[in-house]
Amino acid sequence: MPGAQTAPKKNPRRGAIVAIAAIVLIAVIVVACILLFGKHPTEVRFGQDESVPVARATRIIPHDVADEPITLYSASLVNPDAGQDDPQSKLETTPYCLNVDGPGGFTMADFGDDLPQGSYVLYIVNETTSDGTGDTSALQVPQQLPVEYEPDNQDAETDIVVAPDPDADAQTPQPTAYELYWQKCQDYIAQVGEPAWTTSGALSTNMMTGLCFAQLIDFNGDGTEELVVVYNTHPTFIEGVDGYLEQQVDAFAVEVWAYRDGAIDLVFNEPGVLEKLDGGYACFTTYLHDGVLELSTCTYGESPHAAEGQPSMTLRYYAFDGTTFAPTLTLDYIYEDQGYRFFHDDREIDEEEIADLTAGIEQSSRHLVLSARGGTDQLDETLELTQQTLDFLREASGAIDPDAETDAESAPAAGSPAYTVQEHEETSSLASSQGPGLEFDQEVIWRYSEICVEEGDAPAGVAVINDFLRTRVEERRRQAEAWTFDSGEEQDHGYAADIVSIQDGVASVRTDTYGFYGGAHGTRFVSGMFFDLETGEQLSATEALGMSENDLRAATVDALETFFSTTDGHFLDTDTAIEETSRTLAAQATERSYYRCEDGIVYVLEEGAAGPTSFGAHDVLIVDSNGASAASDLTRDSTLVL
Repeated sequence: MPGAQTAPKKNPRRGAIVAIAAIVLIAVIVVACILLFGKHPTEVRFGQDESVPVARATRIIPHDVADEPITLYSASLVNPDAGQDDPQSKLETTPYCLNVDGPGGFTMADFGDDLPQGSYVLYIVNETTSDGTGDTSALQVPQQLPVEYEPDNQDAETDIVVAPDPDADAQTPQPTAYELYWQKCQDYIAQVGEPAWTTSGALSTNMMTGLCFAQLIDFNGDGTEELVVVYNTHPTFIEGVDGYLEQQVDAFAVEVWAYRDGAIDLVFNEPGVLEKLDGGYACFTTYLHDGVLELSTCTYGESPHAAEGQPSMTLRYYAFDGTTFAPTLTLDYIYEDQGYRFFHDDREIDEEEIADLTAGIEQSSRHLVLSARGGTDQLDETLELTQQTLDFLREASGAIDPDAETDAESAPAAGSPAYTVQEHEETSSLASSQGPGLEFDQEVIWRYSEICVEEGDAPAGVAVINDFLRTRVEERRRQAEAWTFDSGEEQDHGYAADIVSIQDGVASVRTDTYGFYGGAHGTRFVSGMFFDLETGEQLSATEALGMSENDLRAATVDALETFFSTTDGHFLDTDTAIEETSRTLAAQATERSYYRCEDGIVYVLEEGAAGPTSFGAHDVLIVDSNGASAASDLTRDSTLVL
């Protein structure tokens, strides 16, 4: 129709452009919403007090001080509320450990399906070569984050980034516990002297001097160890005074130092900690009280329930709560002509209640520091443990770099040394006695081994080891030849310090002596020692043998059970007695209970441990030279008494 308007034709290309623009606009809006309102990873800080809720699906990404993902680290979960005997209560033993390689972090599910619900401390140890700032001083130091784990917690965070506090001064990191503990030990050594023990022939007494004892103990199971030190404030013997032994014991100071927030505090220094045993022995002793590791004090004449001048004894047990040692049990014993009265706190109780209150208390460890009769091997063990603690602190504090090259390592190699062992043996006649009119002479053997290097350069430790063994035998001989019946001390009827293997840079020594006290017969004592050929330092059995404490104990139990089942002459007449005794002996084993020879690893069953004197001591092979379980009797005939 003329003049009629018609609709314009649509441009199909223009419609497509409009549609594409609309899609792009929607995408931009979606991205913007995600960026503005989407869920970012939650950021938390190492060392914070507030616990972070986590579930199985929660992913944790550790960052360094430069806020970059750490790419190589270990992650461990510790439950501070678990009992002292529970492996998950300590960083060193917890089974919940991961080694992570990469920037993507890890999930809580990576710790395994058996991870129980509960409160944990997450430890992250950065194992990369740089923390982003070029400063490596803070590396290898565990950083902590408290977490609350509930496997299916819907409110838990999905992704967590944990990093150091950016406000912390990264250039001046706080000193570590080991650094401060090392310095504290050095302070005491400067004041009272190096760890040692000495003998008074006039008093028939042996005692530790200087810094007598040092040990790292995690009293409350939070993963951070406390430092226990015992030092002697009166290193000379008190003579000619009534009650000299009590005064000598009271001159030992016992302290516990605890680390928190970059400093250490003295948290325990109560008097009366050393346990006094019949016969004139004093020991540092720890106790398990219903599964909790505790200290104990015993003081006299201080009970508020005793009349003036009335004899009394107060026994207290203390547990560490992370801040202080607080008493968990206080018992008062009041001495009266007709017997005793007992008090628990402010309430008088009877003997039956005393037994109930103390039923859950058992000895955990005991270390001799003073002996009025013999005890030299036990003092050596105290000295050895203290030196091991000092060596560890020195290395862990950075006082020495375990990875640094020594002069010997950096020098051109002259070929691996080839070793031989030369024996030095002498005999002497000892004047001995079983009492007045019962004197006799005894021909005995004194023997020690010397390491000789046939080829190559001798490591510095060889001379140290040779000197130690020679001096040890000479000193035992000197003491034996000066012995008198009235001294009441042990007289060694011969002594042997034999090198029985040199393997993997470690020399293993077996010592053998017949200790005589003036009675009808003496006692045979056999023990083992391990030495580092490079340094001459004594090594623990686990270090020398490359076995964990649990694996060494398990091998000991298996071998002893087989040994007792196939050997006659001991006291054990049932399978239950054999099993229980084997486990007890393995748990009580010390560093001196093992040595290594060409046949394999040997456990020393002490004379009297499971049988009469006639059963004797036994060298029990527990792992053969091929690494297989064994239970052979390698007992050697004693040829020291001629």
